[in-house]
Amino acid sequence: MGKTTKPGFKNGNGQVNLGRTEPPRPGNDHLQFVYVMHCPRCVRNYGANGSGIRHAKCPFHQNGEPGLELTADEPDRRP
Repeated sequence: MGKTTKPGFKNGNGQVNLGRTEPPRPGNDHLQFVYVMHCPRCVRNYGANGSGIRHAKCPFHQNGEPGLELTADEPDRRP
């Protein structure tokens, strides 16, 4: 597991990785899983492929790519 996929990793855009979805769900990129990303500025969570964590931007205020869908319990995760 690389450092970007470890829970708590904060990328250069200020987005925080809260960890892989449980149970692990496949992302929409080749051999990737969905990770729960958190934006400290707007306090929202969104999904991202593991391969996209390093460059993820908030889809709500940083004009980032639309987040991958999260299940009902995943948006409630807190850092």
